[in-house]
Amino acid sequence: MMILLLGLLLLHSPSATARIPGVYTGGDWQSAHATFYGGSDASGTM
Repeated sequence: MMILLLGLLLLHSPSATARIPGVYTGGDWQSAHATFYGGSDASGTM
């Protein structure tokens, strides 16, 4: 019985997330920034 319930849950979970407004749909790459402390090889961050 538990396997049946787990199977039903797994089958219905993708359809449930597709209906939730605001679900991540992907998009273009955006610029990112990082700050490194230490030498030019970032050895100070280790």
